[in-house]
Amino acid sequence: MSNIHLFRIGFMPFPSLSALRAFEAAARLGSFKTAAAELNLSSTAISHHVRKLEEQLDTALFVRASRQVQLTESGHRLSVSATQAFAGLHATLDELQQGARQLTVSTTPAFASLWLAPRLDDFRQDFPGTDIRILSSSQRTDLNRDRRIDIALRYGPAEMMGPDAEQLSQESMGAFASPSLATRLASLQEAELIATRWESDSLAPIEWASWLESAGESIEAAQRALSFAHEQEVVQAGLAGKGVILVSELLVRSMVEYNWLVPWQPEISVKGYAYHAVRNPWSGKQPMIEAFITWLRCEMSGSP
Repeated sequence: MSNIHLFRIGFMPFPSLSALRAFEAAARLGSFKTAAAELNLSSTAISHHVRKLEEQLDTALFVRASRQVQLTESGHRLSVSATQAFAGLHATLDELQQGARQLTVSTTPAFASLWLAPRLDDFRQDFPGTDIRILSSSQRTDLNRDRRIDIALRYGPAEMMGPDAEQLSQESMGAFASPSLATRLASLQEAELIATRWESDSLAPIEWASWLESAGESIEAAQRALSFAHEQEVVQAGLAGKGVILVSELLVRSMVEYNWLVPWQPEISVKGYAYHAVRNPWSGKQPMIEAFITWLRCEMSGSP
């Protein structure tokens, strides 16, 4: 008994998981308030957990300022270990979980509504029991801060994507119109031209002038082109017969197959940007994530 007693004295009791979880969230998010929202606790509870942990370790983990907190050197070391440990625990629990599996995907509203949502049933048929959750936003998600997301599908040039991004498909932009409008038009000079103006300043605009120049036509018509902030608005205008739209051939592929839209001079296209998949670094290479990325690449390329 005495040997056991001495052995226990030599080791500090392990901190509670609640305290470590509160600390990890606060350290990762840089805010007690944000950590409280993520864990569904109060800011006071987060502060209490962190204070107890500091008392137990007999070291300061944060430098507290009026509106923010910063990690000390000790806090940074513990933060790295805690985040890795919780990420590994979450990944293992996901692998062991039976039945329904949830996969959370972040992407743009246009890609979510025009391309991904109509095809999700195909993926579910191949992988029954998988629950796909789509989070759409025009703002880029910080995967280091938001661990809910397993995969981010991003659009833009490769140099903006980072070293961990995996290219899925290179996009090209074409001209499309509703069948009824295309039948009535003799030339683009008679049509309302419609395109997208990107919300992001980091994306160079893909404008009608480029398409018209490629087609050997006067670019003067581009000066009167109508523009919308989102591609789904451009597509809806095209479906309604309001004009000829310059839009991603990938996003309207199914609409062309259903003959809702028809290409105008399909031999003419303008190179766009590329779609990339970025895995959340805390999710790891889970089989379901890898299967989803493989499915995306096949679907976007048109492969069986």
